[in-house]
Amino acid sequence: MDDVGLPVHGAATEEALFGSLPTIWLQDHVYPLSPTLFSWAVRAVHGSWFVVPWLVGLLVTWKRPQRIGSFFLCWIGLHFIVNPIFALFPMQPPWMANAEVIRVAALHTARDIPDDNPLAAMPSLHVALPLLISLWLFRERWTMPQAG
Repeated sequence: MDDVGLPVHGAATEEALFGSLPTIWLQDHVYPLSPTLFSWAVRAVHGSWFVVPWLVGLLVTWKRPQRIGSFFLCWIGLHFIVNPIFALFPMQPPWMANAEVIRVAALHTARDIPDDNPLAAMPSLHVALPLLISLWLFRERWTMPQAG
């Protein structure tokens, strides 16, 4: 989607929408409350993007196979909504758009995380997909297993 050739939007878009860059505000006001906790949380959430949707898909297939079509229809539908937005309104990730932004996911690693793609989707699929899965599970009235 990043090869469509439309102008790339950076931090100015978010600053116009929110009055400042939300990432910098979060790093200045929330992250200092517990840097270790938030660093681990960021890594866990980012890493979960690669496995949790597939694990939930397997769980739905196992426990409610009649609902797997609905689950994957939501997943695919999300991509049909987000990908055209990404193509029409490409954005730089905050750490590339503004030098003040610290990339928390790479802060405690031994090396930088390479970025082969200098663009990001807004809304981010790293956020949109887990949110969609949560809403789907809520709509389907899935509950946490009871202990004991």
